[in-house]
Amino acid sequence: MSEQNLKASSSSDAVPPGGTPGDSRRELSGAAVPSAQNVAEQLAREYADIERATLALRKAPPTPDSRRNPPRRLIAKPRSLWLLIGVLWLSTALVTAGAVVVVASFAG
Repeated sequence: MSEQNLKASSSSDAVPPGGTPGDSRRELSGAAVPSAQNVAEQLAREYADIERATLALRKAPPTPDSRRNPPRRLIAKPRSLWLLIGVLWLSTALVTAGAVVVVASFAG
C-alpha cells in the first residue's frame, strides 16, 4: 500500500464510496485479526497433526541409540601419549637449536 493510500485510509476525512467515515478502519482491522472460530479450527488442526505424528512415532520400530552404544569400528583408537610427548620434545629441541644458531651468527 502506498503512503498516499495509507494516509487517505487513516485520515478521518476519507470516506469510502457508499460508506461512512469509520468503514475503512473496520475493514482493515477485520482483515488483520482472525476470528475466534478460525483460531479454534487452526488449533484443532494443529493438535490433530501432533496426535498423528505421535501415533506414527509410537508405531515405528525403535532405532539403535548411537550415542549410548556406538559401533566398535567407528571408535577411533586414541593416540599414544608418548607420541605427543616425543613430538613436543623434538619441537622444543629444534626451536632451541635454531635460537642457538641465530645467537651464534649475530655474535660471530
